[in-house]
Amino acid sequence: MVEKLDIVGGLKNALERGRSLDEVKQSFINAGYNSKDVEDSSRALNSGVLFLSTSPRSQGSVSSYKPLEPAKKEETQKDRKGLALVIILAVILVLLVGVLLASVFAKDKILEILKSIGILR
Repeated sequence: MVEKLDIVGGLKNALERGRSLDEVKQSFINAGYNSKDVEDSSRALNSGVLFLSTSPRSQGSVSSYKPLEPAKKEETQKDRKGLALVIILAVILVLLVGVLLASVFAKDKILEILKSIGILR
């Protein structure tokens, strides 16, 4: 049981760091862990199965592992939000530069129009 908790902890840690589940499972198997224990731990981690804790402080207490999704998905959502913000700011910048250039090159025409509609005297 303790070995499976170690495997679950290792799987959870590796997934939080963005590694793929298959890669991590193979790594445990290559390190000498029983492949059935690795598969069982993987399924337990993904399904949120409860384990009996063996730490000295909480002897006999129950803790749960929530199913994990790789950190890459969370990072991807953050990256998309950041990318959307960059695109919006770039569009605003291009529009402002366009208005600036238009006002510099068409200054006389703009002043003439403003005078004709009564905004300037």
